[in-house]
Amino acid sequence: MKKILISFFFIFTIISSVNSQSVKYIIPDSGYQGTNFPVTIIGEGTEWMVSNYFQIFFDSTGVTATWNTLVSDTMITGTVNIGGKAVTIPRGIYVLDKFSNTYAKDSALKVLLSIPVTPALIFPPDNATNQL
Repeated sequence: MKKILISFFFIFTIISSVNSQSVKYIIPDSGYQGTNFPVTIIGEGTEWMVSNYFQIFFDSTGVTATWNTLVSDTMITGTVNIGGKAVTIPRGIYVLDKFSNTYAKDSALKVLLSIPVTPALIFPPDNATNQL
C-alpha cells in the first residue's frame, strides 16, 4: 500500500508539472522609464481562447498594462506604461483571465533608466565652517 501511494504521488507530481500554466516570456522584455510600448505575452500550457477578458499586472508600482488583443491560446498582446519615476528593478507579470486564473512569471520585465542621472552635489552654504 505504501508503494502504491508513493507511486501515485510521484506520477501526480509529474503530471501536474507538465500541465502547469504560466507566462513563458514577454516581448520586448525591457523598457525605459517614461515610455509606452506594445508587448506580446507568450503563455505555456494556457488556454486563453476560452476567456474574452484579461487583466495584466506587474510587481510594485510605476508599471501598468492594458490588454489589447487575444491572438491564440498561448498569445495575447497589450500595452505597457512605465512611469517616469518607476524604480529600475525587474518586474514580475501577472495575467488574470475572467475565470480568476492567474498566470505569472517572475522578472518578466526590466525597467531601464531613461536618462543618466547627473549627480547632485550638496554643499553647505558656508563651506569653510560647515554651517547651514
